[in-house]
Amino acid sequence: MIVWPRIVFLVLVLRAIVALQVFLSKSRSKYPGLILPLIFFAISLIYPLNIAAPEDASTVSLLLMMLMVLLIANIPTMILLGIYMACRDKAGRRKELEKMKIRDLK
Repeated sequence: MIVWPRIVFLVLVLRAIVALQVFLSKSRSKYPGLILPLIFFAISLIYPLNIAAPEDASTVSLLLMMLMVLLIANIPTMILLGIYMACRDKAGRRKELEKMKIRDLK
């Protein structure tokens, strides 16, 4: 069983997703940068529905299992939102710097 091609493919896909998120987050409008996090969030909502519950599990334990699965499934969403906020913050600082330069020229 050859594992390396799969690992290389996975790394390339992850790099492409991050690059696409950075590209979308740097756009002038704020909405394109939220597309990938929304897609990943929608996909993460499916995971708790696929839990195989033991017969002797209580309702509280099932709800806790679903909550944990939902939190773990949303890790990519949180990472993409972090990239979005970092890119938007950098763009906002750049805009403020340009405004300050224009004020200094007047």
